[in-house]
Amino acid sequence: MVETIYDEYYKKPVEEHCPNKDKDNNNLSFTKPIIVEPTTSKFTICVPSLSPERAIQFLGRRAYSEKNHGSFFMFFETRENFYFCTQEYLTNLNRLKSIEPVYQFEYSHGKDDNSPEGQDRAQQIISNATFPSMNSVEAIKAQAYSSRVSEVDLLNRNISHYYYHYKDNYLGYDNIDERPQLQNSKTFIEQTTGDVEHISESYVFKDYAGIGEPYEQKVNYDRQYPYYKETMSTKPVFDYHMKKAMMTGNIKGRNTLIPGDIIDVLIPEYTVTSMKKHVAGDQYFGGPQMVTGIDHRIVDNVWNCKIAYSKNTRGGGLEKNKPGTSSPPSLDSRVTNEDLTLAPDQDITSETSTGNES
Repeated sequence: MVETIYDEYYKKPVEEHCPNKDKDNNNLSFTKPIIVEPTTSKFTICVPSLSPERAIQFLGRRAYSEKNHGSFFMFFETRENFYFCTQEYLTNLNRLKSIEPVYQFEYSHGKDDNSPEGQDRAQQIISNATFPSMNSVEAIKAQAYSSRVSEVDLLNRNISHYYYHYKDNYLGYDNIDERPQLQNSKTFIEQTTGDVEHISESYVFKDYAGIGEPYEQKVNYDRQYPYYKETMSTKPVFDYHMKKAMMTGNIKGRNTLIPGDIIDVLIPEYTVTSMKKHVAGDQYFGGPQMVTGIDHRIVDNVWNCKIAYSKNTRGGGLEKNKPGTSSPPSLDSRVTNEDLTLAPDQDITSETSTGNES
């Protein structure tokens, strides 16, 4: 679906309005390829009067990756390609880049050094870094650790309740940092979000086959299994942690960084130097980061790049997560046979997907 929209509204207009030959009759190409991460499940969707970009984001909120189960799909453009993929896909694609010198940066507020050595070093320095704040109350309200989705089966007259706990799943994703750490302790998360009965509930109405069950119209299925419960549970969580872990800084000179690249940022640990366990690098905020945006500006013959980057969950944990060990989200569930007849003043809102665009 994404490729169809891209061909019709991005690629085709460029081919029709841009010259395909130069004055010397050499072939020209102004189009960029699109890289689309494979998804699973099948949908029939009517796009509700959206622009091409909004339509792709509309599809991204419903897309489910069989390999990268966070399924936090992003649509963006770089100098070379368009991308429709997950953060985990980009992590696997670019993870090794962070060990190359050109992708390693050091946080500093040092004075400018115009010597040849100083100019080379200046290109590896990130200055004016902003550190993200921690707000535990906000995380709880945003359901960044636990969520609740209920599936209403009108034909069988029952409701299946599903509960997602991020603390039990985060090590199963391909995180940017190979040693992710939660913002809060597991004990705090359990005490504040363990009672899922008090978490706001989202509803889906079951008109689809069960997972792994073949689609058959004769048994009142309108579609195949759409992975609603999985996407509604994970996408808002990935969106929250990606945004809350966002940092920005400035880099001097021209660089080849693009969104999706993995960089390694050395940030000094701000602590009392007399402490016995003092270390040079901050393992909480520093380490591998994913580039989320770059703003190039040339002012008074000085090239500055404002860079935004995030590591989603923050590093420094004791448990190691091996790359490529992504596993499906774990959903606790229970089924209740409830009276689905509503009083005249009652209402149930149907939600088919959540998650912000990116």
